[in-house]
Amino acid sequence: MKNKFSSTTKDFFPIDTIVDDLIKLKDGTYVKIIKVNPINLNLKTSFEQQAIIFSYKNFLQSLNFDIQIIIQSKKADIKNHLNNINSKSEKNPKIQELLLDYTSYIQEKKNDSLSSKNFYIVVSSNNKGLDTNYENIKQDLYKKYQKIKSELGKCGN
Repeated sequence: MKNKFSSTTKDFFPIDTIVDDLIKLKDGTYVKIIKVNPINLNLKTSFEQQAIIFSYKNFLQSLNFDIQIIIQSKKADIKNHLNNINSKSEKNPKIQELLLDYTSYIQEKKNDSLSSKNFYIVVSSNNKGLDTNYENIKQDLYKKYQKIKSELGKCGN
């Protein structure tokens, strides 16, 4: 008798294969995922902030294809970092005081929920199985990738 719950985890993912940095989905669509480095606007001057926002607006308006923006957020685990700092035996009292101030600052920030974020842009081919020529699909996604890279470069990324 066959188990009616015999599905595997693989059955739930839409991914068919991964080739040449491209992901082929089960519906025949190919996607490319681009990791984007964030820009901390708080560290920029007001003029730089406005220039970056204007460039980002132009980037979004220049696209003639759909994109997905994915933000992955993870809580940062700083226990090892704090343990490493606390394990250092410093003889200089001024440096020891700085280390204590730093660890108390980090402990205080820990309560503000420190997190790390990764940013991704996902572009897909528009073929949905219509154009089965892999080289055409690969070239299409490469052109989209180059456009995104070029436009985000104007934003300082």
